[in-house]
Amino acid sequence: MALPRPARCSADSTRASGLAWASFRPMRARGWLWRGGLLLLAFVAALVAFRAGAVVSDRDLAGAPLHVHVYYALGLFVLGGLDLGTPTGGPLWAQRVLWLSYFAAPLITTGAVAEGVVRLLRPDWWLRWRMRDHLVVVGAGRLGLLFLEGLPRDRRRPIVVVDQERPESLAAELRERLGVLWIRGDVRKPATLLALALGRARGVVLLTGDDLVNLEAASAIRDAHPKLPVVAHVADLGLRRRLAELGEEDGTFNAHRLAARHLFETGLAERLRETAEKDVLVLVGFGRFGQTILEELRTHREIADELRAVVVVDRQAAKLLRFFTDEVGEAHPPVRAVDGDVADPDTWRRVSEALGGLEATAPPFYVLGTDDDALNLRVAMALRREGEVGEGELVAVRGAHCHIVARVFAPSSFTRALGERFDFRVLPIAELLRAAVRERAGRWFRRR
Repeated sequence: MALPRPARCSADSTRASGLAWASFRPMRARGWLWRGGLLLLAFVAALVAFRAGAVVSDRDLAGAPLHVHVYYALGLFVLGGLDLGTPTGGPLWAQRVLWLSYFAAPLITTGAVAEGVVRLLRPDWWLRWRMRDHLVVVGAGRLGLLFLEGLPRDRRRPIVVVDQERPESLAAELRERLGVLWIRGDVRKPATLLALALGRARGVVLLTGDDLVNLEAASAIRDAHPKLPVVAHVADLGLRRRLAELGEEDGTFNAHRLAARHLFETGLAERLRETAEKDVLVLVGFGRFGQTILEELRTHREIADELRAVVVVDRQAAKLLRFFTDEVGEAHPPVRAVDGDVADPDTWRRVSEALGGLEATAPPFYVLGTDDDALNLRVAMALRREGEVGEGELVAVRGAHCHIVARVFAPSSFTRALGERFDFRVLPIAELLRAAVRERAGRWFRRR
């Protein structure tokens, strides 16, 4: 993509942030540890008893070599001593220890076999019976999986996933790695809610791709279980604003708002304070992410005062900005809209003209926040590209150091390498959401 550069940008040492996706870890490792400990204890007890001179009725093991005693101690887990007879002689304490192993070893074996059968068959009635202090996650899309990945690991708190679809490969992976119970159903139906055992649940988080489903289900669950913590994701910013006006915003959150606040706290505010002149903020893409950033300026007045203007670039920038103004009100500082395809060089010529008309002396601050991660990265690289300015291109600021932030959903080694090579910052939505989940899960779902 050949993009003319509205502002010449040189290096300003902005590192790409973010870690690679963390892998799931098994939740039952501790359970296997204590079971293995019991098995080892039963085996060692039997071996010690044999070596101490315990006598059994059907075998003459007194004075037998070590490997014979090991063999018969292991045999207790299969035959339970049926081939040995009962302890009849030797030190009294050794007989008692051997009797303990006689009972413990077959119980351990029987329990392991029974659990293996249950795990293999995985009957739903058994899993639902075990639901105590569990967390219900409704929606297994991209946001739902991110939420699961960000949850603090707690083997004492089972996780139940509810979705109308059930991809067997995904269900099997979550069951194996996290011990997740997957229930296929519509959370708005009473039968599904009954199967979730909400009276014994820790909390519910609604993460479907339909805001109305999330809000309807949240309302129904709160009516039936007023003390149960319920959190719903609301992606539509206009709907969330209406809820706030009605005082119904509690128990809702928005992933884009989390990312926008992180940008304010970790990059934008510091950058604006470093420059003596007033800056220009260029929002490339004016969807939910871009609108959230502009809305946050209303609550961060001290940051807005550092800006000369905001330039919005989108296919329908003027129309979206009118809708935004009708819902939120006039933004501060002034906002200019540039309509056009972000991938079209003519759009960037108009952006350059808009920047030139602002007579800004400080370099622009670019936030590339379209829903297309690849496009964000391509634009970031084009803005950094070295070379002479092409004929007919208008450059608002020459030889300046501009700051570039490119939004991506999930970070990777490739995006981090691009950020380092072309000196722009990668803003990973997925990583920010995982961090927010880890931080807020304790507050959202406290033990009751």
